[in-house]
Amino acid sequence: MKHFLLILGILLIVIGGLFIFVAETQSLAPTGIAIVGIVLVGLYVISNWQQVARRSTFFGLNAILMSLAFVAILSVVYLIAQNREVTWDFTPTGKYTLDPQTAKILENLEQPVDLLLFFSSNARQSSSYVTVTDLLDEYKRHSDNLDYETIDPEKEYERAIEYAADLNSLGQPTIIAEMELGGKTFREKAATLDQEGISNAIMKVSHREPISAYFLVGNYEKELNGETLTGLALLNKFLGDENIQANELRLGPSSEVPDDA
Repeated sequence: MKHFLLILGILLIVIGGLFIFVAETQSLAPTGIAIVGIVLVGLYVISNWQQVARRSTFFGLNAILMSLAFVAILSVVYLIAQNREVTWDFTPTGKYTLDPQTAKILENLEQPVDLLLFFSSNARQSSSYVTVTDLLDEYKRHSDNLDYETIDPEKEYERAIEYAADLNSLGQPTIIAEMELGGKTFREKAATLDQEGISNAIMKVSHREPISAYFLVGNYEKELNGETLTGLALLNKFLGDENIQANELRLGPSSEVPDDA
């Protein structure tokens, strides 16, 4: 019983540390158990200082304390990671890292937006589905107003009929952003299944009024919808994807500049 405090203290520290790592809840009880264990070890050291001061005992106790300190550090790191939901992207291209524009869109979401993922059972076995869901999990970590749901159009036939006008042909996977506002439902189909396409769909469905941009025409300027080498059709499409409405503006002697120009 001579080393009862030391044995009990170490046991409590180990039990507390294990509970911190495996417990699903963030209760303070495991931390309290570990702290009590540390106090008991400290009391043992104080009450047996002469024995502890011996060279052999000192090094043995020092090794134990270093091990306990390591367990304590791991516990603290784990708790911080749990509270902050820290994630790391180790992919070569950083495909799960949100770009600044996406982060801003999610940060400014004021109304709930649902993403509907139309993937058949076979499509869910593909790497593209895993990539999309991993990306959307990262989206959810950035906004409480965003959620997503996977729908099998082959099994949930009625829902597939409801969204038939927006679904890709030949059963290809489709992502639709949906928002309820003022008793109305607004939908926007993602042009692609990557971050750019999904983020643009979220932005369009959550910002119903696009930003206006005007291009002067009538004096040999390039045509806004022209598909020739001198046309601006490609730029016009890019602006549309960014929820920017491009308009032609002809200025004459009596013309007025629009208020939103």
